[in-house]
Amino acid sequence: MTTSPRPTAAESQILCWRRAFPGHESELGQMRRWLTWMLPECTARDDVIAVATELSANAIQHSASGRGGTFTVEVCWRGGLVRLTVADSGGRTRPHLINEPMSEQGRGLVIVSSLSLRAGTCRDHGRRLVWAEVPWTGPSSEPPMGFP
Repeated sequence: MTTSPRPTAAESQILCWRRAFPGHESELGQMRRWLTWMLPECTARDDVIAVATELSANAIQHSASGRGGTFTVEVCWRGGLVRLTVADSGGRTRPHLINEPMSEQGRGLVIVSSLSLRAGTCRDHGRRLVWAEVPWTGPSSEPPMGFP
C-alpha cells in the first residue's frame, strides 16, 4: 500500500492525494481513516467520506478489485470542490443507478448523486474510473492540512 502526495498544479491551488488499497471490505475502514486524517472536520468531509465509501464498496463488490485486486482512491481538492475518483480492477458492467426504494441493494449511487454536483464513469487501460465532485463548504478555503 503506497501513499503519494502530489500537488498537480500548485499555482492554481489544486492538491491531489492518491492511495491504493487491497480489494477487501475491511479496507473500507482504512480508507475512511485516511480521509478523516487528511481532511479538516466539517460536514463536507463527511460527504466526501460517504461518497468515497460508496464508490469503493462498489469497486470491491462489482469488479475484479474484490477478487484479489486493488482499488485506488484519488482526492483532488480545489477551493470549493473536491473531486473524488475511485479506480477499480475492471468489471463486465458499467455502474448504474437503481432508484428502487424497496431494493435490498443498489441505492449507493443514488446517495453519491445526492451528495455530488456531478458524477460519472470512464475506462482507463482496462480499469474502470468512477468519479464524483463534492462541494467543499469547509471552515475555510485553505487546503487541507493532512498531507500523507
